[in-house]
Amino acid sequence: MYKTMISFLTILSLVFTSCSSSDEASNTPYNDSKDNNFTVLRGSVPGTLIEAICDDNKNFATNSEQIGSQHPFALEIETGLSCRLLMTTNEGTADNIITNISFTENNVTGDSFVALAHNINLGYIPLETVKSNIVDDNNDSIVDTPITLPLIQHVDTLDIDNSGSSSELIYEEYNSSKQYVYLDRVTYNSENFEAKEATQGYIPDYNAIGKWIPLSFSSNASTYAEYDNSKNYSYPNRVLYFNVVYQSKYDTVGNTPNDLNTSAWLRLGEY
Repeated sequence: MYKTMISFLTILSLVFTSCSSSDEASNTPYNDSKDNNFTVLRGSVPGTLIEAICDDNKNFATNSEQIGSQHPFALEIETGLSCRLLMTTNEGTADNIITNISFTENNVTGDSFVALAHNINLGYIPLETVKSNIVDDNNDSIVDTPITLPLIQHVDTLDIDNSGSSSELIYEEYNSSKQYVYLDRVTYNSENFEAKEATQGYIPDYNAIGKWIPLSFSSNASTYAEYDNSKNYSYPNRVLYFNVVYQSKYDTVGNTPNDLNTSAWLRLGEY
């Protein structure tokens, strides 16, 4: 069954009562929006203009970036609007290609969606970049058939009922035998992590540099190793120092974390 618009929010949550950080580190590529008025639409496509055409004549646009071998984008959309999504490769050239995106959730497909959560992760989107390879019967540079993507709306710290309480989404448990791709999210030791690149067999912790970004804060102090003054730490290593958890902002050694040392360490919370 095809519907023009789909609206959904599937949440598996538990009450999250410990401290959390809304800005994990100054060099975090993309932080989820913690403002209930906006949703962050994310994914990865090379050299692409991403546009959301929404109700009330509101439109939102951004371009993907190149970070190493990845091409991430982060597009903020006003929450609650019904939007269509289209992407343009080779923008501004005679070889530009426009691709419409449709979405499927619970076996229902639609050409628009309503952003209801903080974070919508589209993952890698296989857009065509060579114009001669597309099906375009009327030669308008628009691919005749939309790309259909599964739409998963992640709620990380959303005040669902405006009561002031927040909830934490539990993702699929990490599986060491599974191949993960950029932007995949998992739960490991009751904490949420996001893949920074394709990875398999790298346990999501604070020492797998370049593989995972932590998204949450553990309520169990034993999760974090005690600070070692002789160890070289790198972002996003986390340590426990006098019952306070700190996260390194960059490579540092012999630089004791404390509330005054904000240049090298970010204070996340205490027990």
